[in-house]
Amino acid sequence: MTALVGTVLAVPNVLSLALALSAWISISYQIRMEEAHLSDAFGEAYLHYRRRVRRWL
Repeated sequence: MTALVGTVLAVPNVLSLALALSAWISISYQIRMEEAHLSDAFGEAYLHYRRRVRRWL
């Protein structure tokens, strides 16, 4: 995400902004899917981990 934001700042046009936004949406969706899977797989241990660690380290 840092590289995409840097690209938007270096080349501020509609295409770079659209790519950064679509990547943000895709990555956020993927994270939520993985969190749901990890919660199912590891249960309470994963919930304790989530309380200690932020989503976007």
